[in-house]
Amino acid sequence: MVAMNPIDRERYANAMISLMDKDCRYLLVTLEYNPKLHPGPPFYVPDAELEKLLGTLCMFKCLKIVDALTDGQRKLGLDFFLSKIFLITLKPH
Repeated sequence: MVAMNPIDRERYANAMISLMDKDCRYLLVTLEYNPKLHPGPPFYVPDAELEKLLGTLCMFKCLKIVDALTDGQRKLGLDFFLSKIFLITLKPH
């Protein structure tokens, strides 16, 4: 989701969910930073948007948060840059 235009996220999420079977385990990496300082790409994906896009049909759990701030991001004016790894599974029916 971080590489695609934010207006395409809903379509991507729907396609992803349609391809998942009941035992699927999907890993998704998102980025968290101040989007006022850098509009992207890569794009900021807030947790609330994951809930909106996936929460009805999927469960998601953050497995790891990594401080991924580099000198390149500092040059863009960012003061934090987190990489978040989520495990996504379909909710049981």
